[in-house]
Amino acid sequence: GAGPAQAEDGAIAHGSLWALSRALFGLRSTTDVATVCAIAGDCAVSALGASEYRLLRLEPRSGAVRWLHPTGEEERYLPEPGGPVERAIRHEQAVFDEGAADPPPPRESALWAEPPASLATVPLISGGAPIGVLLVGYTAPRRFEGATRTFLQTLGDALALALERSQLRRDLVEQRRSVQALEKRRSDDGEASS
Repeated sequence: GAGPAQAEDGAIAHGSLWALSRALFGLRSTTDVATVCAIAGDCAVSALGASEYRLLRLEPRSGAVRWLHPTGEEERYLPEPGGPVERAIRHEQAVFDEGAADPPPPRESALWAEPPASLATVPLISGGAPIGVLLVGYTAPRRFEGATRTFLQTLGDALALALERSQLRRDLVEQRRSVQALEKRRSDDGEASS
């Protein structure tokens, strides 16, 4: 008979690829941070049976970690020392906590009303550097087999590109405002001198 890993791989292949393909298409089609959060969360929850997710972004200049809420609002977040966010960013590799360790390792308790029983922490890599982290939590211990790990990494790669596009769009809007302000000052100065 099929082992648990094969059964899970089959469930991922048949039950979740549609959700992943919709998410990938949606993430390619938007630069709005709230929409990016909603797409990623819906995919993780509906396709993988997760109870909750969190999306963190690293500020490009300072490296500070920002928690992206589903509304698109952000707040500063300080990762737990030695916790999964710090490890995922430092080593640029996903951290899978299946919930089997006793005592449990740090699970970024400040992000959750109640810390998850198992947690996947996926770094979002763009241009060879981490730009964020996707955390997917479950209410019960869970094995993260190959298909689930691949699914989460694929979602993470698409999220990284979406966040990068979102940042580029914010930078472009900021530059346009600066140019418009300079042009207005220049125009006002020209009128004042005539």
